[in-house]
Amino acid sequence: MAKQIKTLKCPQCGSTRAEQIKEDHYRCRSCSTEFWLDNDDITIHHRHEYPGGAKPALDEDFLKKYKKAIYVGVGAFMFFMVGAPFISGLFHNTSANIPIVSSSNIGNQVEYSWSWEEVTAFLDRKGQPVIMGVGTQSARRRINGREKETCFAVTVSPETKKILKIQELADLKSLGDAELQELSDGQIYLIINDRKIYEVDRGNYELREIVPQVEFPEVKELSKGISQVEFNHGDPDGLTLMTSLGKKYIFYPVLKKIYTENELWNAYEAMPPNPQVYTAFQFSTISISEYTEELIQLVKYQYRWQVGYPKSKPSFQWQKDYGGSGIFTDRDPYRKVFITDWSKQRSRLVSYKDFTPEAYYFSPEVLHYDDNQVFITYRPTIDKDAPRIYQCLDARTAEVKWTYQEDSGTEHFFPYDVTLPYGGGYILVGHNLCMKFSKTGTVAYVQETRSLLESADVKQRK
Repeated sequence: MAKQIKTLKCPQCGSTRAEQIKEDHYRCRSCSTEFWLDNDDITIHHRHEYPGGAKPALDEDFLKKYKKAIYVGVGAFMFFMVGAPFISGLFHNTSANIPIVSSSNIGNQVEYSWSWEEVTAFLDRKGQPVIMGVGTQSARRRINGREKETCFAVTVSPETKKILKIQELADLKSLGDAELQELSDGQIYLIINDRKIYEVDRGNYELREIVPQVEFPEVKELSKGISQVEFNHGDPDGLTLMTSLGKKYIFYPVLKKIYTENELWNAYEAMPPNPQVYTAFQFSTISISEYTEELIQLVKYQYRWQVGYPKSKPSFQWQKDYGGSGIFTDRDPYRKVFITDWSKQRSRLVSYKDFTPEAYYFSPEVLHYDDNQVFITYRPTIDKDAPRIYQCLDARTAEVKWTYQEDSGTEHFFPYDVTLPYGGGYILVGHNLCMKFSKTGTVAYVQETRSLLESADVKQRK
């Protein structure tokens, strides 16, 4: 009989890594299965053993003697496992696709999971809302447990639910922290791991790393590089950083100017060279010890400022003003004031007023404001489980344009971090949820933010 050359594969796992242990007898190097060839009918017999385990009770003579019965039994078993569901499906109106996965492929299957450090949002160059997530995707093989992590920036449209950009951050080995901030001149900065600074392009959503000593050569304090950086949360235009020589500064990229802490303290009170008067809205706070019966107020105020320069918000709170700093008692003379002279000067305050007199606000927050309207949220009572109110006011007259109240069963915490004006309404974006209000105050949609981001197919990039 003429012989043909064929690949010798392990009948147990399909591996071609076999070693001959005697004539026509082989052992698989992958799973330790032993198998032999029967020249009479060109049948491959196999015996599977685990290293160190007991040998099976069936010997080769037994297998040869009863091989036909064994084949019938195995064939019946395979028919029951594979054929029966198929036949059963013929008697149902719906059909089912039953995938058959060989044991050799199971170990190659990969499970993907995401971990998000920052989920934020901004308006792109066309004025469209986009959500950007900075996170890590883990790829883990099911059998051997080997895991690979890759850092990505993913940008998605909440309106179309389409992925707009997937950028692998190949220079990052791990992701410990990420935070995005929009500067007053429209630049968007992203700080990752308190070490790297990126600028986000509003047009193509690309992240470009900023190396301070290269980007700002005129600032000599940055010439040796930086070792740590974070946003100055008291002023969104400032970056608090530590240079590689161990010096601490507050850097203002718009001005390309750097301050020490003492210099910045004085810069808040100094008047910029070309200031303009701006209007803002802010809720007052309640002192824990003084005038606790006073209501929280929505304050409309004007202040002087120039884009890019240091800015300090006023502190509106009913309190006792003793005319200076130090330790005082109630026997010392004082005035009941809503804002101190020091805070007025530091914030360059021009004027202020209670925008909605006699209104009750609990846990309030100003979400957004412009020349036309003010968008706020609050609870109508002190009860922490009270449903939250969302309200849009006319920025000139305080007239209520619309009000929306959450369902009473809604979680009591506020799950949103960013508010974007869009189409006359607003889009609120948080780490878990995204909600859109129309210009009439109806809820257009509520979506899971992470589900939008995790629809990104980055498997092919591994």
